[in-house]
Amino acid sequence: MNSDHNPIQSSPDPDYYVVGGTLKVSDRSYVPRATDQELLDNLINGEYCYVLTTRQMGKSSLMVRTAVKLKEFNIRSAIIDLTSIGTSVGLEAWYLGQIRRIVRQLRLNFDYLSWWRENASFSEVDRYSMFISEILLEKVSSSVVLFIDEIDSTLSLSYTDDFFAAIRSLYNERAINSELERLTFVLLGVASPSDLVKAVERTPFNIGRRIELNDFTLEEAKPLAAGLAPGSDQAFKLLKQIINWTAGHPYLTQKTCQIVAQWAKESWDTAQVDKIVEKLVQATFLTKRGKYNDNNLHFVRERLLRESESAELLNLYSLIRQDRIISNKDRNLTHARLKLIGIVKANNSGILQVRNRIYSEVFHVDWLNNNGVKIDDNSTGSPTSIQGVQGYKLDDLSSADQFINIGHQFITIGDTFITIGDKGINMLRKAIIRQVVRSINTINIDDNS
Repeated sequence: MNSDHNPIQSSPDPDYYVVGGTLKVSDRSYVPRATDQELLDNLINGEYCYVLTTRQMGKSSLMVRTAVKLKEFNIRSAIIDLTSIGTSVGLEAWYLGQIRRIVRQLRLNFDYLSWWRENASFSEVDRYSMFISEILLEKVSSSVVLFIDEIDSTLSLSYTDDFFAAIRSLYNERAINSELERLTFVLLGVASPSDLVKAVERTPFNIGRRIELNDFTLEEAKPLAAGLAPGSDQAFKLLKQIINWTAGHPYLTQKTCQIVAQWAKESWDTAQVDKIVEKLVQATFLTKRGKYNDNNLHFVRERLLRESESAELLNLYSLIRQDRIISNKDRNLTHARLKLIGIVKANNSGILQVRNRIYSEVFHVDWLNNNGVKIDDNSTGSPTSIQGVQGYKLDDLSSADQFINIGHQFITIGDTFITIGDKGINMLRKAIIRQVVRSINTINIDDNS
């Protein structure tokens, strides 16, 4: 890449980069993406939006910048970080915590505590909706955007179904109350829409525009070159190597840029430019200490191993590592969970792939083997031991041989993972031996049958 085609001036500056946390509006290393404009445009048009993706993808930084830009369009906003309210508080305190933040940030002249007590005959969620629709919109004449951040911190609470249902109700009431068109919600967090309303008998959370927050492209990441090296040519050469390792993952990219900038500031050597990024990545992320100290890698590892559906997640990840062609299905819970963990993503063709080279090197075949997944790359029908459970991938259901030696309770059929008991094993074995392949979807495999 030639500096003549890019005006960015570069000099080594580790402080240019921000690793972890929300970037301030003044932080120079913020990387605008197409998503920035997409979110802004939707909010200007009054669309409810949700930004639900894995950790450290820049959700909160995007939120802060969007809130500032909305002021240019005479749109006021408030940011409610649900982690600041806590999860050990009661229902009343939880709703009042949100209202207090809205009143303070929008500088409303309103005694919300007295109003809350005066309306004690109504439920907490009803009072919250009343405050939004009757008080907030009466006291603010412009459009209002409420950013609800860190929604995943509340998913274990018993009362959040009502909260998300109330947001949906405010949206639906636009049809009969045009004033509500001035109100917009943005939900942000590590969750999927199906997580928001957990009770199966209730209507799912099915409103709003999904804002997809993707990794940086090399073109988008160009501003990060400014703090890397003495001279833009060398800086862009280093940036290209960094993106080769991180694939543009925001946190990993900022952190790798920072350690490269530190090296360039203290130990610059032109002769090492072609190899230094790999050396620094190895030392930072791929040593035993690095793998366990980095908080992003820790999050991925803990979620893979501690989730209740860990066996399914590890099995799917192992198949993706083996370059199996697995099309992304948003409604497949295992696909959704693995993407929320962040270790895989869908490529432009909709095929699931390991997210970046660093993840691939850290969570490699040996790591899978050490955590109970035995991979045999030579056979698609070979068994895999998953945390003490025997698994089989059945590509050819007409082959009786694939069931002859099965004696455990975990198999995969295509991309679907099912757990079955001994009685189910025997039934499936007999069915395939008889080559009744078409009946596979109707066989009762419940142990209690």
